[in-house]
Amino acid sequence: MGVRRLAAVAVAALTMLAGAAVPVQAAAAPCPLPGGFEIDGDLQAGTCTSSGDDWTTPGLNVESTTDGGSYQTVSKDDSVPAAWASSGSTPDKSLFTGAYAASRVIDGHYYVDVAWEREATSGTQNYAIEINNAPANAPGGTPQPNRSTGGGVFYLSSQGSAPPVFDSACSFTSQSNYGTTCTSSPSSLTGAINTASVTDVFSGQALPAGSFFEVALDVTALTGIVPSCPGPSAASVYLRAITGSGHNGNLKGYLQPITIQPNTTCVSPPMTTTATPGGSTNTPDTIHHDDVTVGTEDAPGAGTAKFYLCPPPVVTANGGDCSADGTLISTTTLDANGQASSATVGGEGGAAGTSCWRAEFTPSANDHHYLPATHTNATTECFTIAPPAHTLTVTKTGSGTGTVTSTPAGITCGATCSHAFTDETAVTLAATPDSGSNFAGWSGACSGTGTCTVAMEADKIVTAAFNADPPPVGPPDTTIRNALVIKRAHLAVFTFTGSRGVVPLRFLCRLDNAPFTACRSPKLYTHLATGSHTFQVEAIDSRGQADPIPATQNFSI
Repeated sequence: MGVRRLAAVAVAALTMLAGAAVPVQAAAAPCPLPGGFEIDGDLQAGTCTSSGDDWTTPGLNVESTTDGGSYQTVSKDDSVPAAWASSGSTPDKSLFTGAYAASRVIDGHYYVDVAWEREATSGTQNYAIEINNAPANAPGGTPQPNRSTGGGVFYLSSQGSAPPVFDSACSFTSQSNYGTTCTSSPSSLTGAINTASVTDVFSGQALPAGSFFEVALDVTALTGIVPSCPGPSAASVYLRAITGSGHNGNLKGYLQPITIQPNTTCVSPPMTTTATPGGSTNTPDTIHHDDVTVGTEDAPGAGTAKFYLCPPPVVTANGGDCSADGTLISTTTLDANGQASSATVGGEGGAAGTSCWRAEFTPSANDHHYLPATHTNATTECFTIAPPAHTLTVTKTGSGTGTVTSTPAGITCGATCSHAFTDETAVTLAATPDSGSNFAGWSGACSGTGTCTVAMEADKIVTAAFNADPPPVGPPDTTIRNALVIKRAHLAVFTFTGSRGVVPLRFLCRLDNAPFTACRSPKLYTHLATGSHTFQVEAIDSRGQADPIPATQNFSI
C-alpha cells in the first residue's frame, strides 16, 4: 500500500531539483500550517489549534495499493532500469507499509506534504522515491522507470522510530545524468512524528507511537523553483527500498508504479482593463487607448497583450461586448508589473456609437503561473462617441395661422421653429390650426395632413400650410321669377330661383295651407278650385340653411 497515495505530490516533485538533508523536527503547539496543511503527526483534519487540511480532508488524492515485490540485489538504483529484474518475492513489511502525499500551489509557491508509515522499530531503512515525466512502465510486473524525459529522485532514511532524514535530492533529464545533479545541503523542514498511537483512517490499522511521519516543504521558498506551467502531459511515481543512502545503492523492495495525469499549475490570471477615456461624453476627435494589468502584485503576468477594438456595429451585433471580432490595434509586451497599454486610436473622427476593447494575454515561456486569457468588460473597456446633431427647421405658409409642435420636445412653432436633434432621432410633428384657420398639409420632408415623423439622419426642412377659413355665408333668398295663371283652364305655373349664387340648392313648395314638399322650377298646379290661392317656395342650401321668408305669390282662379 502507499504508492497511489503519492500521486498528488507528482507535479510538485517533478520540478523539485533540490532537497534537504535534515531530521524532521517534532511539531510545536499549535501545529504549523505550511500551505494551510496540518503538520502534527496525526491524520485527522482540524486537530490543530488553528485547523487546516489534513489527510482526511475531502478531495485529497489519497489512495493505496498492496502491489509490490523485491528486486534482485544485483540491480542498482543508478543502473539502466531496463536491466532491473525481480526476485519474485514480496518485500518485508519493515520496508514500507503505507505512504501519503499531497501538493498544492499557494500564491505561486509549491507546497509538498508527505507522510509515511514504518512498522519496524529497529534498524535503518533507506528509500528512493522517483518521479518520471513519462507513463508508468513495469514489464512483467517489475517497475522500470523511463528516464528519457527527465524527472527527480529523492532519498531518505529512517532508523527505527526515530525521525527520518532526507539524504539528498537529484534531478535528471535522461539516464546518462541520473544521480549526477544532487544536493544534500540542509534546510529547515516543517515536520512531526506521532507521539501517541493514531489510527490509519484508510486501513483502520492502529499505528503505534513513532511510526507515522509527516513533513512539509515549501519547494519554491527553499529551492527557488516555481510551479511548472504548463505541467507535463503524464508522470509516474515509483517507490522502492534500497541499500545505502545514495543513488548507487542496491535495490530491495518496490511497490507498483502509478501513472498520473498531473494537474497543471497554470491558472487563468486576474485581468483588469480600462478604456482611457471611457464613458459616453467623447467627441469624434477624442484620442483613446486601453490599459491592462495581468496577475497580482506578487505574481505579475509575463508575456504580451494584444489589443482589439470592436466598432459600434460589432458591439451591437454581439449584445454589448467585444468577445469576438474586432480590429487588432497593437501587440504590447507587459512590463515588470504585468501592465501594458495599447496604441492610440481616434483623432480623425471616430465612429458614432459604443466601441469596446478586448485584451488578450499570451504568457511568455518563463511565465510559470498563468494560462492565456481574454478580457472584455462593457463597464470599463468601452467608450461611446455621441452622434452628431441635425437641425430640423419648420416654416409656415398660407393665409391662415397655427402651431407646429414636436415629440421629442424642441419645436413649438409658434416662436421656436428650429431645433438640433441627435442623429437618427425620430421626430414627430403635429400641426394645430388656430380658430378661423385650417391645416392644408405638409411639404418638404413631410407630406399629407396627419402627424408626420422625420428621421434625423441629416438637416431637414418641413413646411406647414395653414389656410384661412372662407367668410360665413347666410341663407339663400328665394325669388319667384314668373307666375302664369290660366283661369279658364284652372291651372298655374311658377318659375323660381335662389339668390347669392349658392349652389346646389333644393326647394320646398306649397299651395295654400298644404305642407311644404320638395319641388323644382317650374312648378305646375292643375285642377285648381275657383277662388283665391297662395303659392310659397323656399330655397335650402347645401348646409341645410333655408330661406327664412319664403317667396310668396297670391293669385285667383
